[in-house]
Amino acid sequence: MSLNIDLTTIIAIAAVVLAAGAIVITLIKYAKVKYYLSDTRSQNGFDSYDGNIRSEIVDVVQNSMTLKQSLSAQQPQTRTIVQKAELSTENFNAIVETVLLAVEEKMAKKQSAVVAEQPAAKPKEATEQTTEEKPIEKPSIVYKYATSYDIKKRTFYNVEDRPSEDTIYELSINADNGNFGTFTIYKHAYKKVTECQDFLEGACDVSGSGAIIQIVEQGQIAMEGGKWTVEKLLEMKFV
Repeated sequence: MSLNIDLTTIIAIAAVVLAAGAIVITLIKYAKVKYYLSDTRSQNGFDSYDGNIRSEIVDVVQNSMTLKQSLSAQQPQTRTIVQKAELSTENFNAIVETVLLAVEEKMAKKQSAVVAEQPAAKPKEATEQTTEEKPIEKPSIVYKYATSYDIKKRTFYNVEDRPSEDTIYELSINADNGNFGTFTIYKHAYKKVTECQDFLEGACDVSGSGAIIQIVEQGQIAMEGGKWTVEKLLEMKFV
């Protein structure tokens, strides 16, 4: 009987000690919670008459500088994107004209600087001493056109300033000395001469046989008694 009383007493004492410890721990936790949730700035803290834990937490989150700094440090930095402004046609043309004016001014300055650096012109006396070689002037040629040659009269039947259907020869006369010249077959009379070689008598030394005319050496003519006579036969051959 005494053993049962002692065990019951021990259990009761232990329960009281545990209850007292729980009360102490509860009071300590309550003090800490009250400390964190007490806020004299708002009307929602434990110190307020109408305190509301939820409203107090919301108010702390919204107004806590420490929380804001912590969140801002954790959030990635946002890049500021600057949109390019589109230039109007008028602004673009104005910019282009400004750049062109600047370039022209620089070019003008450079050109003036180059002109200033160029050596001075030689004196007139020095230039007069240098003699320029004048090109040799070729004698001017006068062309005339003749028909076939008259062997008896030793002259062409007809000589004209322009070619005609009867033209056989082309005369090249030196304009500086109009009494001498050379002659050859007129280019548009080749077919006629090939078909009838009689047009060549008295004026040409002909050789070969064929349908193609080859001029070996032009003939020479001279003016005698107002008429053109053959001084040297035209050498040609058919190939």
